[in-house]
Amino acid sequence: MDAAALERVCEAFPEFHAYFAPAFGRKQWRERSGQYLPGLPVKSGERHIAENLSETVAASPRVMQRFLSEARWDDDTVVDRLAGVSEAKAGACPGGMGAGRPGLLPNHFPKQRVKSMGVARQ
Repeated sequence: MDAAALERVCEAFPEFHAYFAPAFGRKQWRERSGQYLPGLPVKSGERHIAENLSETVAASPRVMQRFLSEARWDDDTVVDRLAGVSEAKAGACPGGMGAGRPGLLPNHFPKQRVKSMGVARQ
């Protein structure tokens, strides 16, 4: 991603986050989610642990760890909203696109066999 593209993402982020923020419940967690999310792409090559993320956002490692371990949010709402955003951005693509949780999608086909082919007992 070049600098111009990164700048456009940064400018659009507050509106993007505002769409998801209500799913985080308490004001404190909504604010922390606004700090956490922008740190993810910046640290894309590393594990997303509190200490790494705190280097890129305005929060201490302790604050980020508390958010990661204690914050409660409505994950169904987040997944549904993300699916809606993805579908809106994709538009009418000629292929197919599925967004959501595996096992909950109407087009998800569960595994039919109980044994895997080509795997020998060990």
